[in-house]
Amino acid sequence: RLMPLEVVLLSRVALSIDEHRELGEAANPPMVIAEEHGGAVITYRELDDTTALTLTRPKRLDTLEDVARVLGPDVTVPDDSRFWVEGVVPFEYHRGMAMLYALESAYGGTAIVKGMQP
Repeated sequence: RLMPLEVVLLSRVALSIDEHRELGEAANPPMVIAEEHGGAVITYRELDDTTALTLTRPKRLDTLEDVARVLGPDVTVPDDSRFWVEGVVPFEYHRGMAMLYALESAYGGTAIVKGMQP
């Protein structure tokens, strides 16, 4: 069995569950977005309940140096990054990656797949 991909989304804003749901509903076919564990986790699921993307609650960034240290020297951290969201995409699950990059595009963030940056 292949390992899941660890991802990070750096953004200027912390997204609400409603913003996640809007994005999921705009997908074709739509995705089901749910909060779990008391709002600590947001999952993007297919209509057949297959998990495509799991994200943690956004964490406020105090210093960009910490992010650079965790992600490594090859990752460029945008100066306007204010929130850090960690996530997991099941390996070879393309719709999860598509939703991650849709979040990046829609909300002005930077998506990073750990271990796969140039």
